[in-house]
Amino acid sequence: MLISRFKVPVGIFLLLASSQLFANSLAQKQALGSESVNNAPILYKADYILSRRGSDYGNGSRQLIQLDNQRYLFNYSSQARFLFLSDERSETSQLWIDNNQVKVDWYRYKREGTGKDRDYHYQFDHQAKQVLDKDNKPTVTNTDLGYRVLDQLSYQLQLELDLKAAPLQDSYSYQGINRDGHIRDYEFKVVEQPTISTPKGQFKTIKMQRITDNEDRVTYAWFAPELNYVLVRLQQMEDGDESFNISLKEIEWL
Repeated sequence: MLISRFKVPVGIFLLLASSQLFANSLAQKQALGSESVNNAPILYKADYILSRRGSDYGNGSRQLIQLDNQRYLFNYSSQARFLFLSDERSETSQLWIDNNQVKVDWYRYKREGTGKDRDYHYQFDHQAKQVLDKDNKPTVTNTDLGYRVLDQLSYQLQLELDLKAAPLQDSYSYQGINRDGHIRDYEFKVVEQPTISTPKGQFKTIKMQRITDNEDRVTYAWFAPELNYVLVRLQQMEDGDESFNISLKEIEWL
């Protein structure tokens, strides 16, 4: 049947076109919840509950959003209250992704509340191969920033991308700029693949342990393949006691 043989009323044509656009948009939104679409970063916003030894004391949020200039913002923020103590902090990385590798433009960490406030800002100059602090003073020079040197937030996104893109490895290692502006190693090993419960529900996960020289402090992280390897739980133990725990409460695909 040739469409040119019939005259379709404009109103019906627009209705059909808008319905098709809606269907396409819905299909795209549903695809965001799948594990992988050509290894492209999937945008999301995840909300967490902060707790310690079974008692809730705050909330956190983690999100990956895309900017107009093909850059991304990766952010984590939290608000905690315990008795007369308060703590509010935020970490943000502006970055881009090249061949599944994260490259950082800048990183900022800000903390306010009980005790001393903190505010760190680092600019990554890939052409000059150096990292500058907020006073434009180099803290790292003569370093191959390439695809290796990240910051203490963006390496976590790189870990999520690596878990999604390749067969599971025994361990993962990254270099990042810490809050003092120095390069630090961030290494993780796979411990097991348990099913855990969170406020959001039950998920089969990849449980990882951070490798450090501090035997008294142990950090575990759980990533859920069915949620595109998003972090669903993070726990730190000190001298055998839980010092903090964050668990996934809600997640939204953007």
